Amino acid sequence: MVRDICTDNDILLIADEIMTGVGRPGKPFCVDHWSVVPDLITSAKGLAGGYVPAGAVLVRQKIVKTLLDGSGRFIHGFTYNGNPVSVTAGKAVLKFVKTQNIMENAERQENILGELLKELHQIPIVGDIRGKGLMWGVELVMDKGSREPLPPGKKAAEMVTH
Repeated sequence: MVRDICTDNDILLIADEIMTGVGRPGKPFCVDHWSVVPDLITSAKGLAGGYVPAGAVLVRQKIVKTLLDGSGRFIHGFTYNGNPVSVTAGKAVLKFVKTQNIMENAERQENILGELLKELHQIPIVGDIRGKGLMWGVELVMDKGSREPLPPGKKAAEMVTH
């Protein structure tokens, strides 16, 4: 539905897949679970396995065409651009993800992990548990019925890590 709204109104749909990309959700990108094709996808953390900084912006052909029809260049620069260590790490991670069937394994493990996490529903502050592949979230709430979030003063992160 969001894809259709963006298309109908000439708005770019950007998928922030910094944390979810590169197989963690059991597919290359989380949006792939719903067959959504965004105009841009950002990806980073999974690209180099956390060993070195690496990031990417993947764009549809219409974005490339717009750039080429304009100045013909995409001028930008960051400290780590073209870093050969990052590129090498990224290539190694992508090769490993493919050869070791990491996405397929994440997809297979989804039901197992989901079933184990369902046990957390008995905890009074757990409002919802949802995820794809090996990427899951546990929503902490003040009240299960209204799903009112815990206020900052309750220090939810400390409640579950101590």
